[in-house]
Amino acid sequence: MTTPQLRFDIPAYDRAMVELLHSGPSRAVREPQPLDQPLNTFEHMLTIPFEVIRTTNIAAFIQILYEFAQSYKRQMGASVFQTLDAVTDVFGSKVDAQGQPLSFDMINDMFEKLQLGVDDHGQAIPPTHIHPEMAQRLAAVQPTDAQRQRYATIMQPKQAEHNAQKRTRRLPR
Repeated sequence: MTTPQLRFDIPAYDRAMVELLHSGPSRAVREPQPLDQPLNTFEHMLTIPFEVIRTTNIAAFIQILYEFAQSYKRQMGASVFQTLDAVTDVFGSKVDAQGQPLSFDMINDMFEKLQLGVDDHGQAIPPTHIHPEMAQRLAAVQPTDAQRQRYATIMQPKQAEHNAQKRTRRLPR
């Protein structure tokens, strides 16, 4: 015996979604050269067995929602990294490790290419979206004195630019 499945057909919702969607690309970068990314669609078939609803099986319902969320996360993550890859290519800020282990020289290469913010104490404001495993790997990399000097040399013009942009207030004499 097959378990009955619920199916919702909502024509008004379907019409509204068609009106909201467009088939054109999303422009990720305007300058120096336009970068149009195709719109991605994410799909997941969500089936809630009638028995789960009838018995109000919360654990089974949560599992169904969890699987839905994981599917969306995988699809969205792939799309985000695809877009990031294309954008970093356009701006020339991609650093290819070519299979080498992470080193502070690579980190310095990345800092040279990035438009980093600098706080009032001269410290670089690092990227805020780092995978936890990458954060651990970055914390494990210890720079040499020469690498620290190179980092300071890289950050000096960024700090000077930050200071030049700060608003200075002059009082009349």
